[in-house]
Amino acid sequence: MEFITNIFSDIINLGPLVMFPIVLFVIGLIFGMDARKALRSGLTVGVGFAGIFLVFGFLMDTIANVAQTLAEVYGGALSFMDVGWATFAGIGWGSAIGAVFIPIGIVTNLILLLVGFTKTLSVNLWDYWEPIVAGMIVQTLTGNFWYGLGFATLVQCIHLKVADWTQPLMRDYFGFEGVSACAAGYPEWGLITVPIARLLEKIPFLSKPKFTTEWLEEKFGIFGEPIFIGTALGTIMGLLAGLDVGNSFLLGINIAAVLYIQPKMISILIEALQPISDAAKEFMEKRAPGREVYIGLDSAIGSGDATALAVAVVLVPLSLFLAILLPGSKVLPIADLTFLVCFTMFAAAVNKGDVVRTLITSTIIVIFAIYAGSLTAPVMNELAQNSGMLGDQAVAAVTHFGNGFYPHSLFAWITGKLLGGF
Repeated sequence: MEFITNIFSDIINLGPLVMFPIVLFVIGLIFGMDARKALRSGLTVGVGFAGIFLVFGFLMDTIANVAQTLAEVYGGALSFMDVGWATFAGIGWGSAIGAVFIPIGIVTNLILLLVGFTKTLSVNLWDYWEPIVAGMIVQTLTGNFWYGLGFATLVQCIHLKVADWTQPLMRDYFGFEGVSACAAGYPEWGLITVPIARLLEKIPFLSKPKFTTEWLEEKFGIFGEPIFIGTALGTIMGLLAGLDVGNSFLLGINIAAVLYIQPKMISILIEALQPISDAAKEFMEKRAPGREVYIGLDSAIGSGDATALAVAVVLVPLSLFLAILLPGSKVLPIADLTFLVCFTMFAAAVNKGDVVRTLITSTIIVIFAIYAGSLTAPVMNELAQNSGMLGDQAVAAVTHFGNGFYPHSLFAWITGKLLGGF
């Protein structure tokens, strides 16, 4: 097992841009694809994700300083500072649970696929860190390694099933045939947003998805296009942060670039994944008629949606203001604000692209995240401090704001409290 773990650890340490092409190439061969076509699909997926992460990196560089300034200007001092998902991904992979979870996660997925519990074959090994961190929460609260490892495995099982249930959203709204979003807390909101959307449908003004980006373009011409919306939102955000007019406009142009470029990166992924999806269908039709297989990928594949991106930009200052104003809030969101689109994408899908309904739904998610994140922040800070990976940040109380968005993390906190004692 140690040999297998070391092999996968080496691949994962190279990052998703290396991991995805290798894993998808192997899967393509298993499904009977020609080696050259499998190699091309795998490499093109790597190129697509490289583009997505480049745009994400650009977005982070663009928004991070503004978010920090907004927090300093309006936030004062809250109890726990958000140091971002990447810090806790490193903590997860460096943990005892992380060291043994790779083969467990893979074998669990294969067994559940064979017995028909799930249709998702996850190639998203990088995001195993999310069930790992959930397991660490249980371990930290109970002091029991096996409770933590068992909980991480349970979360893995749940996410595979949730990926199945939310696949129709990926297919019908985003256009990904045979692909599911398999990355922890993101698709969980694909289910949770459904009852919120159903409630919004009962409001006469919002009963039908009307205020889509297409409607805005048709109604307002250039002023309704994503490029103009991004420019306007970014400029307003810059002015709120105290930037001068010129730099505020520059921020707007940069955000407009993200809204324009990201959908083109997603189209590359769709092109690359289609041959693998077709091969998977043909493979299953021959060996198990009537059974489907979905390729489970990072939820970032849905980040090119114009509605999701526009609402995510609006949520940057809104999340800060809510964290400051809501009674009982203990978390100051900063680093994770740039990844809000991974949550708004499901709100957009459920609401069929309606900007107003997506914003309302996403605001409810943010409020949940603030309170859930405030409850889990002390244990997140404890496991972070115990890891020794924070360096100079170890003097501050820290958390990962995105953790509050994961319902499974709140469930981990409750489970740990029940097993470890309140």
